[in-house]
Amino acid sequence: MPAWITKLLPLIMKTPWARTFAVATWLFTNGKRRLDKNLTKKERGELGKLMTKSKGRPSNLTDRETTRFRRLVYKAATGRLPS
Repeated sequence: MPAWITKLLPLIMKTPWARTFAVATWLFTNGKRRLDKNLTKKERGELGKLMTKSKGRPSNLTDRETTRFRRLVYKAATGRLPS
């Protein structure tokens, strides 16, 4: 995993949307093994749907969906949910 992603993980719930979306994009394009290991099939599908629905803009998601997206990105990258 690139160093820039590792540095963002502790802050993923507070980090700007663009960075969170960049981490999610990296996971889908380069971190497929990590996605498969850390998320269930249902969670991978949910994350993909939220990425598609957002079109890169947090305003396209509800507050609940934005929080869920951030939590799924964190779990995909680390294997655990944020505390």
